[in-house]
Amino acid sequence: MSDLASTVKQAQSGDIAAFTALVRRFQDMAMGYAHAILHDYHQAQDAAQEAFIEAHAGLSTLEHPLAFPNWLRRIVFKHCNRMTRGKDSVKIVSTEVALELVAGGKSSAEIVEEDEMSKLLHEALDQLSEEERQIVSLYYMSDQSQKEVADFLGIKVDTVKNRLRTARGHLKERLLFMVEGNLQENRPSRDENFVDQVLRLTAPQKTKHSEDIYALFDALGRPELGEMGRAGRIADSKHDWKTSRVGFVGDRIATYYGVYDLTVRVGTARVRAAGENLCYTHPDYGERFGELMDQTVAAALKAMRDQGYDLVINLAGREYARYGYVPIWRCEEWRVETAELPREAPDFELQPFAPTHREDLAAVYNDTNETLTGTTVRPTYFKNKEPGGFQGWLWTDDKGRPRGYVTGGDGGKDVYVDEHAGPADEVLQALALIARRGAHDTVRFRGLPYNSPVGQKLRQLLSCSIEWVGRPLIYFARIVNLQSLFENLVPELSRRLGAFPLVQWEGDLLISTGEEEVALRIKGADVSVVTTGETAHAIRGGQNIVQLALGTDTPEDVVERNGIQLSGDAEQLVKILFPAQYPMFGNQDL
Repeated sequence: MSDLASTVKQAQSGDIAAFTALVRRFQDMAMGYAHAILHDYHQAQDAAQEAFIEAHAGLSTLEHPLAFPNWLRRIVFKHCNRMTRGKDSVKIVSTEVALELVAGGKSSAEIVEEDEMSKLLHEALDQLSEEERQIVSLYYMSDQSQKEVADFLGIKVDTVKNRLRTARGHLKERLLFMVEGNLQENRPSRDENFVDQVLRLTAPQKTKHSEDIYALFDALGRPELGEMGRAGRIADSKHDWKTSRVGFVGDRIATYYGVYDLTVRVGTARVRAAGENLCYTHPDYGERFGELMDQTVAAALKAMRDQGYDLVINLAGREYARYGYVPIWRCEEWRVETAELPREAPDFELQPFAPTHREDLAAVYNDTNETLTGTTVRPTYFKNKEPGGFQGWLWTDDKGRPRGYVTGGDGGKDVYVDEHAGPADEVLQALALIARRGAHDTVRFRGLPYNSPVGQKLRQLLSCSIEWVGRPLIYFARIVNLQSLFENLVPELSRRLGAFPLVQWEGDLLISTGEEEVALRIKGADVSVVTTGETAHAIRGGQNIVQLALGTDTPEDVVERNGIQLSGDAEQLVKILFPAQYPMFGNQDL
């Protein structure tokens, strides 16, 4: 195997050093080719760097490693073409004019150093044909052999020789000397700056990159994130190292996109969600935030699909709308006065415990929330999302088996409830006891599902208030794979149809996001996902289809708010298939 093929294969396997070697090897050729098109060194550098970034993201699609040079050239051309759209044409001067100015009494060193003369030399270069200009820029900037230039351009070596000879004749000796010097002076390989600016994306390795990720948090002025990460938020959790992405600029992590592997309930169904958490860009690259994060998110979304996720959910800002994410729910905070909680003493004793993962308590949580949409199957964090940050109290049955528990902390005038499980009446009795022992006036919940048994009881109390948290904090979601999402929803959709025995509809219902589409074949209460075909019944929207799938609001509101188009019998079916669930994530869900 050739040296190039070996390096490409190593880079395809995720070897950052191998891809860096490819950047070093081809940086001059990429920039020389871009300069021949754009006539500007700064723009050529931008186009070449963006091409390497795209090449890294798509490297797995390259079937033949030895085709890398010409494959890279096509990517460079695409970025050059994007940058030249709408630009004014470059002013051209004759070779004779340029030669007169070269001979105008200044030394070669002085002329090369002057921006104006550099511009004139570029304009003189434009007197060549496009093919000749490419050969000259590649040959003199990259200092590569004619064979390597031919491989990059995808042409024969003899063609390179002929075009180079013709170009030299057109430029004449003195101007050729100046062009050669100017190109070589601007070659990116003269230092490490070009390589350091190229983002290389890969899946992080737990043993190799954890401390680098924590160092990123330190640089952001958030050392507590690193402390929690080491203590368990990342180190001992459902953090998906294969799907998460880190972006390197040089040897430093510039971007981090953390993914957690979550199983989310939608009624009786279970869907696989990539929980996106702790996504940051190093502050030293703040000016490149959009560019770097765009590439990182794109790579992560591709990895999610490859790894079998149905959708992605995050708690983030509105900037994620640019990646197709849509809002699904606002984080809510509930408060109730202690005075309204049960006054009778419970018939159980509260036992303190450290709120880390326990199989018996996870079973209680999962049983309590078996069909509650928007909750995630435990475990998510094995040592708690915020290790050491909360207390826990549990109670048992007469055989010593846990019946329920609450975790939380002292919030001053209130008790903060982080998580709870067990019979609703017993949960409220436990909270009343905890609050009164600590002389707390109120009990506060964050991320309590609206339709949870505890939520239903709290809403009956006069002091109960529900408010948005902060700015407010908003959860966003995006469908990763429409077909697998609905294949996993089939049991719940069938159950919902079965709850309406008078509905005996048969046919295909098309569901489209504009990017993907699936068809549900319905026969009474039986639902299956089939290959799309001709049907008069359709639900056509965008990524907002995820709001229907999760039941974030009434189907009528979701359809009207997002302009989703319904045709045929879809107007009636959407009400049965996608009723409001009002889901909500708690702190330990993501």
